[in-house]
Amino acid sequence: MELPSRPRNTSEARFFVQHAPCERCGGTGLADERPAYAEGRYTGRCAGCGEPRVFSFPPVDRSITPPLFHLGPPGEPTRLFDAAQLRAIADRRLAEVAPDPTTHATLESFRRGRYHLERARVALNELAKHRPDDAAVAAEVARIAQLHAAYQAAEAVVDAKPGAHPPARSLDDRFSAHRHWVKRGRVGDGRLELRGEQRFDLQATTKSFVAAVVEDTVLERVNLSFGDFTEAVLRRSKLVACDLGTTRFERATLEHCDLRSSRLSMAELTNVTAAGGDWRGIVAGRSTWRGRFVELDLRDAGLRDSKLEEASFERCDLRGVDLRRRDDLPALGIAARTRFVECALRGAKVEGWRLDGVVFERCRMHGIEGTPVVEGEVQVADADLSEAGDGGADAVGRARLVAAWRGPGGA
Repeated sequence: MELPSRPRNTSEARFFVQHAPCERCGGTGLADERPAYAEGRYTGRCAGCGEPRVFSFPPVDRSITPPLFHLGPPGEPTRLFDAAQLRAIADRRLAEVAPDPTTHATLESFRRGRYHLERARVALNELAKHRPDDAAVAAEVARIAQLHAAYQAAEAVVDAKPGAHPPARSLDDRFSAHRHWVKRGRVGDGRLELRGEQRFDLQATTKSFVAAVVEDTVLERVNLSFGDFTEAVLRRSKLVACDLGTTRFERATLEHCDLRSSRLSMAELTNVTAAGGDWRGIVAGRSTWRGRFVELDLRDAGLRDSKLEEASFERCDLRGVDLRRRDDLPALGIAARTRFVECALRGAKVEGWRLDGVVFERCRMHGIEGTPVVEGEVQVADADLSEAGDGGADAVGRARLVAAWRGPGGA
C-alpha cells in the first residue's frame, strides 16, 4: 500500500499503519512489525488474518518529533487522513475506553484502555486542526485530555486491586512482580510467597525478598548475592550452598532454616531474629550480626573479621567457629555489647578478636584457640572449662580464663 501523502515524521507514518484497514479482512493492526523509515517501508502481518502487509512512502527523517498527542505541528492538519476518517478512528477507539478508569479490574485492562484513549486523543487533536471553528470538537478535545489525566491518576488504584496482576510464571517474573509490589507500598497482588518449592542451580537476576514469605522451600546452589531480605519471613526452609554474599537481612525472621555451607560474606544480619537451624560451615567473613540468635548450629562457621554488635547468642553451638581478626580496619573483628548464653565455644578460634562489653554466661569454653583483645569490660560467668564440656573437673575457671585474655597481671 502506498501512503496517500508523504509522512512528516515517524509518528505520523506509524499512526497510519495502525489504522489502515487490511485489504483482505478489513481489520487493523500489525504483528511482526518491521519499520524501515529511512528506506520508506513498513512491513508486517495483519493482526487479524495474518496476511502480509507492506506500506511504502518517501523516506522519513527520524529526527523530527511532533508534539505529544499530535501528528504534526499545531495548526497543521495531517494529510494522511481526512476529517471523516479521523472521526471514525476516534469513535472506534473511544468505544474501548471506560469512562471511569478505576473500574478496570486488571492492570492489563487498564493499560489497554489508556492506550485506546491516547490513540483517540491523537485523532481528535488532528480532527480539531481540520475543523478549527468547530466548538463541539474543541470541547471534546478538552474532555478527553481531562479523562487522560484521570487515567494517569488512577493507575495506582487499579494496580493495588486484588487480582490486578496475572500470575507470574518464572522465578524471575515473580521477583519482578514482587519488586513492583514493594514499590507500590506492599498492597495488592505480587508478594513473593515460596511454599513447598524446590529450586536448584539458578542465577536469579532480581533478588528482592523484601517482606517475602518463604516456607518449606529448598533453594540449593542458587546465586542470591546482593539480595535484600529486609523484613522477610523464612520458616523451615533450606538455603544450602547458596551465594548470599553482601545480602541484607534487616529485621528478618528465620525459623528452623538450614543455611549450611552457604556464603554470607559481607552480609548484614541486623535486627534479626533467628531461631533453630543448621548453619554449619557458612562462610561469613566481614559480616554484621545484630539481633537474637537462638539454638543455631554454627559449628566451623567462618566469621573472620565480622562485627557482632548488640547481639544475643543463646544455646548456640559455636564449636570451631572462626572469629579471628585478620584485617586492621577498626570496625572489623569485634564483639561489642554482645551476650553469649549457654553456648558451646569449645575450639573456637579467637586470635585478635576484639571484645568490648561482652558477657559469656554458662558457656562451655574449653580449648579456645588464640587470645582475644580485651578492649572493654568482659564478664565470664559460670564458665565450663572441662574438656568434655560436661561440668566435670575444672568446670569453673572464669578468673583464670579472663586473666589469660588480659595478659600478665590480669585478673
